[in-house]
Amino acid sequence: MPAECSVRRSTWCTPTPDLADAVPATQNLLSKNVAGVIGPETQEIAAVEPILRKSSIVDEFQGGDTGRDHQQDQYLFRDSPSDSQLGVAMALYAHKKGYKNAVLLFYNDAAAQTRVRAPSTLGTFLRAFTFGHVRQLDAVAAGLLTGLAAVTPLLAGADQIAYLDIDDTVKPTYGYAKQGAGYGYSGVKGLNALLATLSTPLAAPVIAGCRLRKGSVNSTRGASRLLADALVAAKAASASGVLVVRADSAFYNRDVLAGDSSRRTVLRHRPARPQRPQGNRDDR
Repeated sequence: MPAECSVRRSTWCTPTPDLADAVPATQNLLSKNVAGVIGPETQEIAAVEPILRKSSIVDEFQGGDTGRDHQQDQYLFRDSPSDSQLGVAMALYAHKKGYKNAVLLFYNDAAAQTRVRAPSTLGTFLRAFTFGHVRQLDAVAAGLLTGLAAVTPLLAGADQIAYLDIDDTVKPTYGYAKQGAGYGYSGVKGLNALLATLSTPLAAPVIAGCRLRKGSVNSTRGASRLLADALVAAKAASASGVLVVRADSAFYNRDVLAGDSSRRTVLRHRPARPQRPQGNRDDR
């Protein structure tokens, strides 16, 4: 089957789809003054699509590449469902038929690997997020926690007492161009993560809120908002008893203390551990 053919009946094909072959073949095709293209498939689309878009050539893409689920190219059209949509349809069909187990089989062709984005592609996608997108993800994460707590003993005993711990940590990063990387209170170059975890005397901690921040940020920046969100998530996740908020001295300020006015929330100050002097090796 031809990998691609123009509306003027010019065709090119290769026995095995290949990015290296697709580029010169597409350029040769455009030299014939074509008006539109049918194809290629998933294996070549990453190389062919930019060339066709630059030339304002309409392309009918034939493939299930999930990376094209939200594409913005006005000249690119898909004539087959995405692999992600087909996967959902297959799962729904199996569920209606009463199947309880499933096996996933993948072949080693590039088209079979599109459900997981490459790290560089995923990074570009995440860097395009606005703070509004972050808030939407917060809502999804809180909803997941609430749903799990409703159907599993995730927070056993939360109707009596629960603990909400808030703290930050610096994770090292490498390279000179890492966005947001900087030196914080620990002296390590990296990114700062602010976390709120929820636990009970009977249940291990689960994450109730998180925020990734630049490395040089002050510990309490954004803590009041994160605490307020975590309190809402905790109460929605069955923490209906006494809720004890624990934090070290870095978070002991007016904004954080005013994060919740409920009489059933107890704010407890946890003394920070003294920093060990640099070079002290006596207590190894």
